[in-house]
Formats: sequence, C-alpha cells, structure tokens
Amino acid sequence: MKRFFLFAVSLAFVCLPLAAQGKYSVKGSIIDKETSEALMGANVQVLALPDSTMVTGAMADDMGAFNLRDIKQANYLLKVSFMGYVARYIPLNLKQRKGGHQVDLGYLTLSTDSKMLKEAVVTTTVAKVQVSGDSIQFNPQAYRVPQGSTLEALVKLLPGAEVDEEGNITINGKSVNKILVDGKEFFLNDKSVAMKNIPVDIIDKIKTYERKSDMARITGVDDGEEETVLDLSVKKGMKNGWFGNALAGVGNAHRYTVRGIGNYFNDNTTVSALGNGYNVPENPRWNRGGLNSHKEGGINFASKNTNMETGGSVSYRYDGSDHSNRSNVAYYTNKEYQRSYSVNYGSNHRIEAQFKMEWRPDTMTTVLFRPNFNYSRNNSMGQSASNAFNIDISEMSDDEIEEIISEAISIDDSQSQGHNTSTRTSGELQITRRLQKKGRNVTLRMWGDYSQSERQDLSHSYVERKNDNTMLHNNRYFDTPASSYSATAQLVWSEPIADRLYFNVSYRYRYGYSKNERQAFVYDSEAYDMLKESLIACRYDVDEVLRQMREASYLLRDTLELSQFSEYRNYDQRIGLQLRQVREKYKVSGGVDLYPQRTTLNYRYMGKEYPEIGRNVFNITPRVNLRVNFNKTTNMQMRYNGRASQPSMTDLLDIVDDSNPQYVRKGNPNLKPSFSHNWNGNFNTFDPESQRGLWSWLYGSMTRNSISSKTTYDTVTTIRTTIPKNINGNWNIGCGVGLNTGLGKEKHFSVGGNIGGNFTQSVSLYNNVAAGMSDDVDIKSITRTTRLNTGANVAYRNDYVSIELRGWLSETHAENNINAASNRNTQDYNYGSDMKWTMPWGTELASDIYMTSRRGYSQKDMNTDELLWNASVSHSFLKGNALTIKGEVYDILGQKTNVSRNISADSFRDSRTNGIYQYGLVSLIYRFSVFAGKNTMGTKDERRDDDRRYRGW
Repeated sequence: MKRFFLFAVSLAFVCLPLAAQGKYSVKGSIIDKETSEALMGANVQVLALPDSTMVTGAMADDMGAFNLRDIKQANYLLKVSFMGYVARYIPLNLKQRKGGHQVDLGYLTLSTDSKMLKEAVVTTTVAKVQVSGDSIQFNPQAYRVPQGSTLEALVKLLPGAEVDEEGNITINGKSVNKILVDGKEFFLNDKSVAMKNIPVDIIDKIKTYERKSDMARITGVDDGEEETVLDLSVKKGMKNGWFGNALAGVGNAHRYTVRGIGNYFNDNTTVSALGNGYNVPENPRWNRGGLNSHKEGGINFASKNTNMETGGSVSYRYDGSDHSNRSNVAYYTNKEYQRSYSVNYGSNHRIEAQFKMEWRPDTMTTVLFRPNFNYSRNNSMGQSASNAFNIDISEMSDDEIEEIISEAISIDDSQSQGHNTSTRTSGELQITRRLQKKGRNVTLRMWGDYSQSERQDLSHSYVERKNDNTMLHNNRYFDTPASSYSATAQLVWSEPIADRLYFNVSYRYRYGYSKNERQAFVYDSEAYDMLKESLIACRYDVDEVLRQMREASYLLRDTLELSQFSEYRNYDQRIGLQLRQVREKYKVSGGVDLYPQRTTLNYRYMGKEYPEIGRNVFNITPRVNLRVNFNKTTNMQMRYNGRASQPSMTDLLDIVDDSNPQYVRKGNPNLKPSFSHNWNGNFNTFDPESQRGLWSWLYGSMTRNSISSKTTYDTVTTIRTTIPKNINGNWNIGCGVGLNTGLGKEKHFSVGGNIGGNFTQSVSLYNNVAAGMSDDVDIKSITRTTRLNTGANVAYRNDYVSIELRGWLSETHAENNINAASNRNTQDYNYGSDMKWTMPWGTELASDIYMTSRRGYSQKDMNTDELLWNASVSHSFLKGNALTIKGEVYDILGQKTNVSRNISADSFRDSRTNGIYQYGLVSLIYRFSVFAGKNTMGTKDERRDDDRRYRGW
C-alpha cells in the first residue's frame, strides 16, 4: 500500500507539469488613449472561435491591470470594453505560440466613444456638454468668442466656469490646477501660458476631470494630491502638420501688444513655440495692479510611444511694474490713524527649464524622472512716506488731510533699491514595481534640490517723532549671500488585505541645509541728502549709487549689530500609515503621518551669538478622505486633516530686533507648538440633458495655540513692539452654493447664480503703555469679519448673437471689540451686460458695459459709482477668414479706479492703486497652417460650402 501511494504521488508530480504545459496566462493594463489614465473596472473577455462564446473574463483593478489564468492552448478573440469607450477586439493566437506560457499584452488603449451613452449626451443642434463619470466635456463650437480669441475667452463662457481677476479658474466649484493638451502637460506648471496663448480655433473638445498625482496614478496609493485639470483635444485635422497665429496691436499712450504661437502636431508628438509682449492689462475689466509690461518666449514639447512619454519646456519671462498706492490705516487697539503713500518699481527676469520622462519597460514597472532648473534676476526700487495721527482721519479726503498735516504725531520717509539673483536646480526620480499579487506594489522616490542667491539692499529712511522730539536717520547697505540644498528618499508599500481594501505604509527621510549670511554696513547721518538723491536718480543700479557715494567721500562702515548669520540643519522623518477602500460607489481612505524631526541652528544677530541650538519635535497629522459617486454625474467629497506646526527657531530666541526703530520685534522662548484642524467638502451634480449644474462647498479651520503676536504701543514715542505669542480663538468657516441651467429646446437661453459667505475671527494681543512702564498686561483684540458674495446671470446665445446680463454683490461687515468707532460695513456692486454680434460677412461687434459701485469705505472719494464701457469691432477677410483687423476701446467714459479693503486682527486698510484704464488698440491677427497639403481654412470645396452657408443667413 505504501509503495502504491508513493507511486501515485510521483506520477502526479510528473503529470501535473505536463498538463500545465497546455495552459496560458494573459495579462496587461487598460488605459485611456488620450489621458493615459487607468480604466478601473474595464471588462476583459476571452471569446472562443468561431462562435464567440466566453471562455473566461475579468475586470481591471484600480490600476487598470488584469491577469487571466488557465487558458487552454487555442486561438481566441480578446474583447476589451468599458462604458463610454469604443470596444476593442484583439486576436489572441495561442495555438501556434512558441516560448513561455505568460503572455504580456502591455498597455491596451481605449478611445472615447464619439457617440456616448444616450443619457450622457446633450441632444441639441450642437451638443454643448457630454458627461461620463468625473469627466465633463464641452464642445467649443457651441460657444461664440471674438475673432482671434485665446482659451481664456472660451473658458469664461462654459457653463459653471469662472475666471477671477487673478486668472484662477473654477468649474462647477472645483479649482483647476493644470491645463493639458491631448492629455500631455503644456508648459508643465504654468496654466496662464495656455490661457493666454492657445487659440480657440484649434480646440475640438475641452474635458475637465480630477487627475491623480503622479505617485497616486502609478501606485494606487492615495496621497490626497488630486488635481482638477482642463484637457484640450486638438482638432483631428490639425494633428498632422503646422499651425498657429500671430497678433500685433498698437494703441494710444504707447500701448502695444504682440503675440504669436506656432505648433507642430502629429499622433505622437507635439511641439509649441510662443512669444508675446505687451504693456496693456491681461484682463482689462479686472485690472487691479499698477502699470505693467510683460515679455515672454518659450518652447514646449511632448512625445509618446508604446512604453515611454517625454515632455518639457524652456521659457523666458520678463515682468516690469510701476505700482503706486495711497492708503489709510485705522488701528483698533490704540486709535491711531495713518495715511501713507508709496511708489514701487520692479524689473524681473526669469528663465525656467522643466523636463518629464515616464518609462514603462514592462507592464509591471514604471520609472518617472523630473528635473527642473530656474534662474531669476530681480531689481526693485521704491519710496514711501507716511504720517500718523491721533485723530480720526478715516473719512477725510486727501485735501482735508493736507490741511492738518502739522498735527501729525510722526513722519516717516524712505527710499530704497534692491538687486537679487538666484538659481535653483531640482530633480525627482520615482520607480514603481507592481508585484504578482493584485494591488501589491512598492515605490522608491528620491528627490533633491540646490539653490543659491545673492541679494543687495540699499536704503535710507528718516523718522520724526513729535511726542519726544526724536529725529532718526538710517542709511544702510546689506549684502546677503545665501545657499541651501536638500535630499529626500521615500519608500512606499501598498498591500491588499481584502477585496479592494488596501493598506499603505511609507517611510521618508529628508536632510536639509541652509545658510544665510547678511553683512550690514551704514553711512553716517550726514550722507542722508546725497544718498536720497542717488537712490532716486540711479534706477535699478545699486553699484552705481555706491560708486557715487564713494566719489563724494561718503564711506561705508560695517556694523555687527545689524549683520546676521544663520545656519540650519534639518533631519526630518515621516512615517505614513493609510487604509483605503475602493468601491464602485465610494472611495474612503484614512491615515496618519508621524513626523519625528530634529533641527539645529547656528545664529548670530544684534551682537549676540547662539553657536548651536537644537530642537527635537514629534508631530502627528491625521487625515480622512471620503468620495461618494451617486451616479456618473453626481458626487460628494469630504476631507479632514490636522496639522501640527512648530514656532520658528528664531522666534524662540530671547533677542530684541530694533533694526527698524519704529517697529521693534522680540523673541519668545516660551512658545508652544500650534495645531490646526482643517476640513472641506463639496457636492457636485450635472444634468447633461438640461445643462443644469449644481455645486456646493463647505470649508473651515480652527487653530489651537495659534502663533500670533502681541503688540505694545508706546503712547509717547509711537514705537510698536511685537512679540510672538500663543493665542487661541482664531478660526474661520465658509460655505456656498451655485447653480446654472440651460433653457429651451436648443438651450440658447441659460441662467445661473451663486451665493457664498464666510466668517473669520482673528485674535491678537496688545497693550498701550507710556515709555518705561510695565508691559505685563495682555488685552485681547478680537476682529470678527463676515463676508457675503452673490452673483447671477442670464444669457442668450446663438450662432450670431450673444447677450449676457450679470450682477455681483459683495458685502463685508467687520467689527472689533476694542474700537467700535472703526467698525465698518462695505458693499461692492457690479452689474451690467456683455453683447456680441457676428455678421455673416465676417464682421463682429462686441461691447460690455458695467456699473461698479462702492459704499462704506473710509474716505468719501472712495465711495463712487463708475460706469465702465468697453467696445470692439473686427472684420475678417482673405480665404477662410485668415486675416482679422480689430479695433478696441477700453473705459470709454474714463471712470475706472482701483479701491480695496484689507482687514486684520488689529487694523483695517483702505487702499487706492494706479492702473491702466482708458486706452484704444488696433490689432491685426493672422492664422496660418500647413496640414498634409491643405491649410486650416479647409479645401477649396470646404471654403465654398462655408460661403454658401453664410449667404443663406
């Protein structure tokens, strides 16, 4: 019996491999053809021939990967499908296969179905919107924009889209972080380049969706760094050749604009080169900041093949600025009022080079490499003057203040120049390896950076305090070289522990070093007049000012008290633990990060030396993220994270910094760490049939032991002394909801609106004492600020006419517990219309007119009604309307001004700034292209069809 058993076992071991020789396994990964995003849940089926019966099948995991086992040796048809995509059928010939029994198909791409599911398509004459999952797709041909418009003009017309005066983009309540072209990064991290330069003419579709970070996309480990992107699809006829446009415009008062972009596209490669220069506002309606000029040039490329993607950009940018500001400040705590005026000039040059390579040597391994280089050279100069009063001047006009200038209790006057150069080099390498078990992978990340800078600052200031008859002259020169570098390594492991339940653990170590050595020199007070004149006369030239001072026999002498040396070493560790569950209807993850840290500081300042100070801390950061998908177009997301923050090393030093005689700062060795709770959430839904979108948001934060400051005001000398302190009571909360919807069968009409608000409580400490008196009392200054913002719009658009009525209201109420007389209610109203009429023969008329009203500002002349009217006319001619001439006039009535209010815990500030307001511009726009023997205006027959269509209108 025993011999029979051994014989049976031996026979089994011999026969099993022989039986297994006829079995195969097939694996691969399924991704979106345009975005390369993994298609989790895609179906893979092995179909028998010739009757197409299913032999086996599987669903792709959250990384888009599948592995089919135990397939007999035969010929099959592999079907790959996913809702909203065109199914693929791939011959799978195993009968004549030679070699191993593991078949690796690599990356299988699926293309979006041009005929989406019926319920996800807007069935209008021209479909405006298509929706699938997190993706919302817009059809640019459904929206009218002026001739020669770039992407920015189109985005402003999209349902639920908003572009603010800073260029920030929000779509259905989500902030857009990056712009892609055909799924590839365009000038990597600078979305303003795309908004200002990509012409609308080339865009076929615009898709917005949430894209995971590089690490989350490759490893499946949710690092909480998802970003909302705009992905532009270039028209198919423009993906095999050259195209671009050029614009040149000239206006009154030496205004000009020049812009050009050239592109080369094929199925796998894109190259773009652009250049522009202008001294007009980027957005005339929302011009908020001084007189600016801008020049830019760059080249961007992206390439993609079966297992490698590369991309990068090199760019140069110049920004020149001329900003003047006139402000009134009211302090709650000591009932002091200030009037100030400043003028600042800037000249900034920047060169950037960025590169990205993503290599997949096989279906299990991904290598990502990102090097970057930055160089900048900045010059600045400025002058300022301020007067302080102990009487309320907040409601006085400038002329009324001038009449009482002799009653000012202090006078400040200063001039300055600065020069700074800096370079920074950085790089990141990430290697991810998927292991055999579904969902298991390991990732190694390494990155580092090195930077150095050299800064020169030369200034003079004059301070007069009438209460104690003090006059101070400070003539100072600082030379500050600095350098820093860091190196970081991180190891991440993802382990499946149940069905679609994953546990992630990571460890990161970072070493950082930085050194800053400021050498300080001073001139004697007799040099005041000469230094003041030279600083004004020698624009952007610190070395020339120093030379003139030497020739006039004014010599610098060094001062140890103002010289400063700091040397930091940081040893940071991070241990991350995360549990995440992925289901069709929801995703939830929770985790905690542990931060053991050590920092050392070698410091020398104000005549004191601290040779080696060390600090060891341990921080804990919890986080929770929940995303619920109710259906393809409705979802909700909630996030929470806590964060501990340590006071800076210099804040902990017992040192007095009186380098600015009017604003003295002290250290506080008794500071404690602070801990902040932050939460946010949003709900979004979109009905494509009615084009109705609803979005809402909620956010808030609260900080325990917030590191704020106490200000002591000397009622005799008017000197302010601040010391950092731990203060409780700082928190904020905000919420809002927005709605937009199309009306009518063709959706030519649309209405929309939003309302949002927030509440902020800011707490600081203060005390008012006479010189020499004790400063042991802490008095709380609490400022509570409530803001309400609401807007509404009604629009009508067809192929030739666009009319939109808009209105906004922003109301702010601020109150302080110490000085009720300074409480303020301010209102900003903005209402008007945009109109556009495109005529069949190529002429377009456009106009926008808005009333801007302000109420509740401190000075009477800031409370104004301004009627702002802009208009343009353009005409296109040549074949295919390739050339356009355009005339524009801004602020026709000459009424625009810039006024703003800023509120803090101890004061409020009303400011008026200069800007470019009224001007006219005449421009020529030319579009060019070469595509496999035809241009963008189409073939001769296509142009003839266009002419017939226009004549029939």
